[in-house]
Amino acid sequence: MQLETWLLYTLAAIGLSLSPGPNSLLAMTHGALHGTRATTNPKGILFFAAFLPQFIDPARSLLLQFVVMAGTFAVTEVLTEIGLASTAHRIRPWLARVGKRFNHVCGGVFMAIGAALPLRT
Repeated sequence: MQLETWLLYTLAAIGLSLSPGPNSLLAMTHGALHGTRATTNPKGILFFAAFLPQFIDPARSLLLQFVVMAGTFAVTEVLTEIGLASTAHRIRPWLARVGKRFNHVCGGVFMAIGAALPLRT
């Protein structure tokens, strides 16, 4: 695997891990309720399976590429989820006060994004 491909893959994985979405909310919810012990979502595995093939070079060792990319994705995702869960645990008192409103705002944002998708040209 070329270094440039791995760096591009790593940047994409970080961007995907940091993008807001249901996985982030799940990590925050579990972090607020249970701390950092309980922060993961098995849907990440399915997403990884769809994301990975774009970066595979069929002329090189598939096993080595898979191990490097899977490890990179796993480390990126685990660090992101631990960070979100840890932050949510720290701001738990604030979330207890405004949590319902926070969930409504996040849900509204996701609905607005979903409604805007078909309008995009």
